Amino acid sequence: MDINKFIVSVRSSLLDVLKIIDETSSIQTKAVPILSETGEILEIIDFTVMKSLLPIDAVIMAGGLGSRLKPLTDNTPKPLIKVGNKEIISYNFDRLYQYGIFNQFISVNYLGNQIEDFCIDYNDKINFQIIKEDQFLGTAG
Repeated sequence: MDINKFIVSVRSSLLDVLKIIDETSSIQTKAVPILSETGEILEIIDFTVMKSLLPIDAVIMAGGLGSRLKPLTDNTPKPLIKVGNKEIISYNFDRLYQYGIFNQFISVNYLGNQIEDFCIDYNDKINFQIIKEDQFLGTAG
């Protein structure tokens, strides 16, 4: 059994994780623990689950009426309609998370309270910010 003799840890921000990964690109880093100033593990960035770590935010436009999907969208916003066993918007959340995009802004209008409630229970590692359109603004708001 081979033991990884090169251990990487970070005592700061996600940008420091990116620097470490860049510096150790010849070594296959599987996980990077983020430590507090006292050395306690705050979080573990698991690269067996994540494909990358991008220091950017994302905006998801989820405020449309879903008119072409009526009657499915009469009581359910389009992003919460299930495809397979999962809501449409979940595919977006999960893909963005896989690339290390933890700050996700969701613009809502039509039945937006349902999307907001869904986000609350979705994933505690994603920082969701709900942007409520005061009036319906059309395609891409």
